[in-house]
Amino acid sequence: MAMAEQVVTQERAKLIVVTRFDGERVAQEAKPEPKKRTPKKLPKVLSREEVARIFKAIKTKNPTGLRNYTAYILMYRCGLRVSEAINLSVKDVNFETAQVYVQQGKGHKDRYVPLDDETIEWCKKWLAIRPDSAGTKFLSTLKGTKLMYRYFNQSLWRLGQKAGVYIQNEQELGNMHNHIFRHCYATELLEEGYNLIEVQQLLGHASLNMVMIYAHLRPGELGKKIKSRKSTIPQKD
Repeated sequence: MAMAEQVVTQERAKLIVVTRFDGERVAQEAKPEPKKRTPKKLPKVLSREEVARIFKAIKTKNPTGLRNYTAYILMYRCGLRVSEAINLSVKDVNFETAQVYVQQGKGHKDRYVPLDDETIEWCKKWLAIRPDSAGTKFLSTLKGTKLMYRYFNQSLWRLGQKAGVYIQNEQELGNMHNHIFRHCYATELLEEGYNLIEVQQLLGHASLNMVMIYAHLRPGELGKKIKSRKSTIPQKD
């Protein structure tokens, strides 16, 4: 094999051999195959009115309903993942400091999340009727066993159907999932003027890039601001 063809063989990832119309074989740079890009989808969020309809559909006069309401409000008002909510111990919810201590969240990271007054009141209502058999877990079955992730997902599906609230998945309307409350929490914080670093800290994200996606979820709010901008261009008659 000629030296030139050896080089071509060794560098096949970069070069290819082609035969020209006059019969001469030459090497030229190969065109790289286009990379397959993974579709980038924005997180789904609900409007504030839709969230209100979901919570209104929960019957809090029975222990199960009150417990579920408390779990969902921790996800919505504190941005907890469902796994973080069901792993809370009673001592992790501190009314004196108005904080939730999330231990070993995603990425095995601990963080503190502030509690607002409304969430504190619902947590207190649940603790007032929480059965003694529930052990150390803040949220558990009434028999004291650990709640499962899929239980809250299934419960939320039923609530969404009851309230007539769905999420749009491409061209179809689909059922909700627990993580949607966390998406709503982050989106509403940005709408209310919290900066990216504050939202990053509250969510426990490692990167600001993971927080910035929430700035794109309510284009209507951005449209209102654009519409109200004052123009500096002189008006013509």
